[in-house]
Amino acid sequence: MVRIASLAVLALSAVVSAAPFARRQIARDEIVPLLASRSLSDSDIIPQLTVRDLKRIIGQVKRQNCDTNDGGSSAASTGAFVERDYKNFQISGGVAGKALEEVDANVLAPLLNRDDASISDAEVTALSNMREAAENAEGSLFNPQIAAASGAQAASLQAGKIKNKVLKLRLFQKLFEIRIAKGQAAGDDTSADQTKLQDVVEKLNTNVGIDKASAGKTSLPAV
Repeated sequence: MVRIASLAVLALSAVVSAAPFARRQIARDEIVPLLASRSLSDSDIIPQLTVRDLKRIIGQVKRQNCDTNDGGSSAASTGAFVERDYKNFQISGGVAGKALEEVDANVLAPLLNRDDASISDAEVTALSNMREAAENAEGSLFNPQIAAASGAQAASLQAGKIKNKVLKLRLFQKLFEIRIAKGQAAGDDTSADQTKLQDVVEKLNTNVGIDKASAGKTSLPAV
């Protein structure tokens, strides 16, 4: 894929707008001078580009620039939130210490920096199901494995369990934030949900603290 810096967009746009008709062919020697100050090499440009080609490239560059302006967020962070199996979104592997950051980056990214009231019902259902899966993993996966393990393995599984608690509670926090935002948008009384949210946040903060206290130590997943 051809990558063009943001300044080149203006130059390409000018070429497009100056075209006398939609199928006008743009020769190589018309394009290269416009990009001479950028890192794009002559060999990166095909010999003939149509106006349609240029419009497509400009659209790609604009989308890339939007990602950069948003702090370099990945494309996943701007897409819809889609339900995944627990083994595909669990964060318990690796090391302890950054569980909260891992949840936000690897699980919740598509829901962050959005208006909570606008999040779709399908996304809420996906989030709810994933939170439930994380909660079930604690009792059905982590607890039996920890009970059967000993020494370093047991300690690593325990660290993984704490990271899973952070995952579960962070998803729960987001669910309440969405519910409250939707309720307020509809003019409903959200005081009960706000109280529940405070309780969830307190539990989340406690487990985030435990996770950080074990920073750098091996953490094992249960799947």
